[in-house]
Amino acid sequence: MLSFATATPAQCAAPLISTAMSKSKPITAPLRASPNNPNYFTDGRGKAVYLTGSHTWNNFQDWGTDDSPQPFDFAANVKMLVAHHHNFTLLWQTELPVFRGLPTRANDSPDFFVTPQPWQRTGPGNASDGKLKFDLAKFNPAYFDRLRARVQQLDAAGIYAGVYLFSGEWLLRFRFSGDGYPLSGSNNVNGIDDGGGVGSVTMSAPNAITSIQDAFVRKLIDTLNDLPNVLWIVMDTTRADHLSAYGYQRPTTPNLDAIAAEGTLFENAIAQAPWTVPSHFQMVTSRYTAGRQSILDSDFVTAAEMLKANGYETGAVLANFLLGRRSGFEQGFDKVVDGPVTIFCLSVLEKIPVIKALLKLNIFPSNAVIGLLDRKEFLEGAGARADAVNEQAARWIERQGSQPFFLFINYMDPHDPYDPPQPFRDRFAGGVDPVLGFVRYSPRLGRSISSGQFVRDVLPKLSPQDLAKIVALYDAEIAYLDDRIGRLVSVLKARGLYDHTILVVTADHGELFGEHGLANHMKSLSEEEIHVPLIMRYPSAIPPGRRVATPVELSCILPTLLELLGIPPQTALDGRSLLPLVQEAAVGQDGFGDTFSFLIRRPDRSYPHTAPGHLIGLRTAAFKYVWSSTGRNAYYDLLKDPHAEHNLYGDGVDIASAEQRLADWRKKAGFENIDADERLDRLTTERLRALGYVQ
Repeated sequence: MLSFATATPAQCAAPLISTAMSKSKPITAPLRASPNNPNYFTDGRGKAVYLTGSHTWNNFQDWGTDDSPQPFDFAANVKMLVAHHHNFTLLWQTELPVFRGLPTRANDSPDFFVTPQPWQRTGPGNASDGKLKFDLAKFNPAYFDRLRARVQQLDAAGIYAGVYLFSGEWLLRFRFSGDGYPLSGSNNVNGIDDGGGVGSVTMSAPNAITSIQDAFVRKLIDTLNDLPNVLWIVMDTTRADHLSAYGYQRPTTPNLDAIAAEGTLFENAIAQAPWTVPSHFQMVTSRYTAGRQSILDSDFVTAAEMLKANGYETGAVLANFLLGRRSGFEQGFDKVVDGPVTIFCLSVLEKIPVIKALLKLNIFPSNAVIGLLDRKEFLEGAGARADAVNEQAARWIERQGSQPFFLFINYMDPHDPYDPPQPFRDRFAGGVDPVLGFVRYSPRLGRSISSGQFVRDVLPKLSPQDLAKIVALYDAEIAYLDDRIGRLVSVLKARGLYDHTILVVTADHGELFGEHGLANHMKSLSEEEIHVPLIMRYPSAIPPGRRVATPVELSCILPTLLELLGIPPQTALDGRSLLPLVQEAAVGQDGFGDTFSFLIRRPDRSYPHTAPGHLIGLRTAAFKYVWSSTGRNAYYDLLKDPHAEHNLYGDGVDIASAEQRLADWRKKAGFENIDADERLDRLTTERLRALGYVQ
């Protein structure tokens, strides 16, 4: 008799055994032999695990004295295991479609019928049990679908799953002439015979038998090592407090609200930088120093590279061309859809006299003509709108085969200009002049200006009413994007992939609309710029409807994914898995709660009209401390001042602890020396200029 304990459908690692921590915590990683004592198992965090449990013979296949046995109530069985604090069970199976000789309470030995079986019954001809013969080259999907589903149920309940391979005892004790045993030559269409069952028990059978058994074991392991897909969505330039899922008064995100209700929402997720490049670089590497690079060095190992090394197909659809080819972000992806080369056409486009004449003559709506002149709008025409991004993403998903996939999507829509399509424009910004959303377009110059110029020359002239209208356009962009995210989710649902996909939705940074006298982003470490949404959904391991208040970093996304997948990191990571918070809703537990952000650039040179100096910040639930290389530091009491508007630095507030914690982090994270000059290649400089970051 052979049996083995198997990996969960969410894992792909040896040894093959599923993981649990208690009756209330889902499985997160495979068990491994303890490095200290190989007689014991440890879970994904190195914690010793003691197994205790029970099983019943028909908890996987349905048994009964009727030819169509009643289905076993597996859900009730799982509840019983949980109620008795069991964390292990064995899913029993027998290869006999019918067996005889098992005594019952009535002291008789009736025939027991067993279903489903691993192979399809196709015929031609009937087996000895009167049903169609088996085709040993065709597996029965119902058998393996049930296996996956039941192990997933055990996973969610925190119960280890062992799975029987072959029941040798049944073959020796309970066979009879009408049992329909698939490996008997008269019962299959493949002409394979195991010699009465003894061969398959002793493994002395002909090669044909062992080949069938090998194929069965491979199929079973593949089924249970069925790694979930990963969809990682970044909503560029999206601040958390403008999502209805985060309490915003306008219903901007009904689809994200639904995702959050089925998953876990982090109320205080903090981006490590207030602009695209460093935020994305450190997110996908979980290394702070990656955020200091203008082009990501190949020495950094990305999420795509780690997952690709573990059997994933990897793809990226990137609307923000700062992440395009030659940025370094593309490493590890099998397929990248981007459009960075189009930026070389932009300066030419802006100089086309005919387009400028259309604007002067008012032949077409002014916002449409400005869209031709505006850099981002031109790129949207080339494929940066969420509709176009979804089209590319859906096409890539449709092409995927049996391998799990990792798809990273950057949506650009909330980034300026704020030019939402209908019906979202009317719904959220009805009557607002569309031209107002092109905040950095200068009619006098006939081109876009930099964000710094906008803060200096335009922002002071905008009335509160104008700013409110711009915010309404921004909200409409978020609502449009939320709708398109909902449509992408529908693609996953239509293919039956949604519940088997780890979904992460976040943002790289937020946006300013005049707060603190600033606008856009890459200006400071304000709450408006670094407080971003973070929602995770995966029914097998992430509990629904949970909200985590503890501040967390985006650098923790990658370690969380790796723990969910049971994949050890290929290198040291700065972030840590969020699963302890997700599963226990602990506040400030085990060092969680301190989050760090930085803004390293040449202020007052290429980036004027921003907060002064290089900035490094420590944010907790209670306070925010921002160090500046100019000495103009800031300290905010977030409990009394949640928008960080009143700087208490120098007012006698004791900040010694905050200063020491930040100094310790700088030393550990490699941020002691931050005065090195930035060196940007021509392409990166052009990309930054196209988005208004530099003049």
